[in-house]
Amino acid sequence: MSGQPIYIIAPQYNFERAATPLQIRSFKYYIENLTFPEVQTTYDRFDEKIAAIRENLTKHFMQKLNVDVSQRIIPRTRIHIMDEDSFNKLRDELGYSNDTRAMYSNKYLHIYIKINDATGKARKESSMLRTLCHELVHSISYNLVHFTDNNTYIVIKSGFKEKDDEYFLFNEVVTDLCVLQEIKNYWTSDTRLAPFAKDAFFEVPYYRAVIILDAIMEYVCNKSSISYQGILELLQNDYILGTKDSLKLIKSHLGIAKFEFLKNLGDSKTNKLDIYETGKALGLDAFLEEWLKSENGKRYQFCKHL
Repeated sequence: MSGQPIYIIAPQYNFERAATPLQIRSFKYYIENLTFPEVQTTYDRFDEKIAAIRENLTKHFMQKLNVDVSQRIIPRTRIHIMDEDSFNKLRDELGYSNDTRAMYSNKYLHIYIKINDATGKARKESSMLRTLCHELVHSISYNLVHFTDNNTYIVIKSGFKEKDDEYFLFNEVVTDLCVLQEIKNYWTSDTRLAPFAKDAFFEVPYYRAVIILDAIMEYVCNKSSISYQGILELLQNDYILGTKDSLKLIKSHLGIAKFEFLKNLGDSKTNKLDIYETGKALGLDAFLEEWLKSENGKRYQFCKHL
């Protein structure tokens, strides 16, 4: 019918061109028949809020990008909110670090959330729901499957992240920008989530990196004819579809050396960025001026263009 939007259907997995039809069929059969670790999940009281987050994320990407992510987003039956003992046991089995609060398994296509904080106390509900939203966004991201010579498989690209944690900063920050946009534009008007929106918005795992990429986006916006929202949509589109248009744009304005610095920041460095020194190294003069005026970030308004 004329006037109806045309949506891109995002498949659950993407395969390298060299993959044979037999490898792909075998892979899909393997995934469909996986035996999942048995876990205890007794927190059904979160069902309504989990449904709201899933609905709003699906709506968000259809409205903003014309991409249908319904084949990718993890279903409720594969989302587990777990007590501390059950979570820690599974965490050790899957090889995650001791400070992990949530896990999204590429292998099992399940999300596991710990209901306790580091002290053993129950987490604030806003914090837990925000973490779930973050992991659900990861589940929507582009996954590229590679088959080895002996027909085992590995996911060699997830969102932006590639081998050896290349593009780790971009991957985590774009995930968080999606979450922040989701909270601001959808949670606040959804009665199931509105009570948690304010607290959830200001809990940002990679806060320092979010501030830096937000400043880079403003910098590129001021140097080009593309709006902040246009750059954000490019980043989100690449994150979902595996393209690199946003990265090429940022690289063209930052220069190769500065871009390579960002590209090669792994997990530990991304989370410990010195905001002022990083901004200085990247030549973000307008950002630094605003940062200093805000008492070195105490009153800095981040992501104000979302």
